[in-house]
Amino acid sequence: MRKRAILAAAAAAAGALTVGGVAAAETPDPAVPVAADSPAAGTVTLPTGEAVTVAPDGTLAASGGLVASLTEDGDRIAVPLDAVDEVASGALDITEFNVDALLRGEVPEAPEEDVPAAAVDLTVSGTWLDGKAPSGIQISWVNLETGEQSGPDFFEGPTAVNSVEPGRYHVLTMLHKDLESEDNDVIAAIDEVEVGAEGTTVDVDGTAALPVGFDLDRDDAVQQGLNLDQISYEPGTLEGAWAGLMAFDDELFAIPSEGLEADRDAGFVLRQGYASPEGAAEAYGYNLFRVETDGIPADLTEVVHDDELARIDAAFQNRGVEIPMDRFDLVDHPLYEAWAWTDSGAVAQPSARTEFYTADPELTWSHKGTIGYEGMWIPYDEVYRTSGALEPGSQRSASWNDSPVSAGITDTSGQLDTSARFYRDDERGGVVFAPWLFSTQVGGESVWSDFHPGSSALSLDGELLYANTEGTDIGVALEDLGDGGRVSMTAASERDASWTPLGTASSGTWEFDYDPAANPILPVSVVAFDIAGYENGAVPAGTAQEVSLEFATQPGADDQACAAMTFEVSFDDGATWTEVAIDREGDTAAARLDIPADAAFGSVRFTAADENGGTVEHETIRSFGIG
Repeated sequence: MRKRAILAAAAAAAGALTVGGVAAAETPDPAVPVAADSPAAGTVTLPTGEAVTVAPDGTLAASGGLVASLTEDGDRIAVPLDAVDEVASGALDITEFNVDALLRGEVPEAPEEDVPAAAVDLTVSGTWLDGKAPSGIQISWVNLETGEQSGPDFFEGPTAVNSVEPGRYHVLTMLHKDLESEDNDVIAAIDEVEVGAEGTTVDVDGTAALPVGFDLDRDDAVQQGLNLDQISYEPGTLEGAWAGLMAFDDELFAIPSEGLEADRDAGFVLRQGYASPEGAAEAYGYNLFRVETDGIPADLTEVVHDDELARIDAAFQNRGVEIPMDRFDLVDHPLYEAWAWTDSGAVAQPSARTEFYTADPELTWSHKGTIGYEGMWIPYDEVYRTSGALEPGSQRSASWNDSPVSAGITDTSGQLDTSARFYRDDERGGVVFAPWLFSTQVGGESVWSDFHPGSSALSLDGELLYANTEGTDIGVALEDLGDGGRVSMTAASERDASWTPLGTASSGTWEFDYDPAANPILPVSVVAFDIAGYENGAVPAGTAQEVSLEFATQPGADDQACAAMTFEVSFDDGATWTEVAIDREGDTAAARLDIPADAAFGSVRFTAADENGGTVEHETIRSFGIG
């Protein structure tokens, strides 16, 4: 009787089985006579192929069994048992199972189907600033009536052909000057066009294009990089057409929009970086943001004055090697999310530079410096800082590479939903353990050392769940940890870096109680470590140095109060260790460290415990130099 119950439920859900104007009454047994004025006996074939026999006494019979009901006009509906689910779901039209209508020779009208219009060609052709043909065209489009969108699609040559249905469109175009040379300048354009039954051609006249960028107080600023989002979105959303461009010293041009009447956020989002020319008396950098949603404006070079921007006076130390740092910034907007860092030039280490940023309460800024980068899969360091929202006219300072190398659990890259390195990802599923072993935990800075050889292991209540003893994996990501328990996570790595003699080996072990229903930011900590006399990777030999320590729980976790802490130092790369007396008060401690006159490096080792039973032990060989 399950099939009949399904059909009855479908009838109720459809308003007493009202489908196409047919309403069901009670659901009689198909072997029981129905209306006395029913049509004459006979046999009909249902849409599913079953033959239904109507006896002279009005009973219905079929080989596979039926579920029957009556319309409000008294006609009999007979649905084969095997087709009940499809009728209930709407996959089959119940009106086609009207036995009496079939006996009368009535054929139910087929529902009208939307027949798509025949596709036609939307052709886009373009010319460059000098009237010559571009090397390639990138196209995105959105149908303003249906919302259908496509792209970005790339076409070599001066013409692009897209197959679309007739309708009204926004067409986003990027013309590329010369794909085979390093001089790959781009022209951006947005057109609103009506595509008729015969198709439409859009001519993008590059001779009308103007330079895109910023007019700065410092006339000699050199463009370093730009990220462009070309958009046509439903207002306040990211629904519609998009095209993206990331470039470095290439020039960007755009054609002011005309005739954009649709109610859409159409225009561009521009992130652009500049730096002082090589050899300038004063080093500086800019990283700026601009958004236009009322079409591409006629004023494409925005005037920006230094006193309207936020200023950061940045000092750059090194970690023992005078190697440049490549500087990038990430500006995030609550709607137009950043998808790439913007280059603002290389800086010498050590050096100082004045940096300017677009200031707006909606914008948040993160900063990155890359050291030793030679290509993917080759070890290098990325140094991260964050400024958050900046105020116009504000001024602050930042000191890069200003602390010894140690272990870290804070991510200030600005690209993750959480700044923690040990966390449960409830949205994507899984638990992540990702310490940064050649890092720091002081001065608002974190360092990520990528592609270094390493090992890691994770146990739950003494049972080994994961172990990696070779490769570059010093992190662990597991689908879940069941009902929880006592977690022990160990990571270790060694390296021989060309950009620093520091941090030749680093390791850490974290143990804590894991509760799958508790805070997703896990209760792990490190001992943050700093030396007063540290500069450019070293402290002076033969001196007494003030050392500050802090029991630092990773951001977002429940606060863990320090219950114990130890500090050891080695001046022979870990061959021997000496415990250093500390004066601890709560989560912070101070120590005096006598630096020998004949040592080259100092290594550090820490242990700590919190009041809830969590523990940490981490050590770094060659945490700081001595010179």
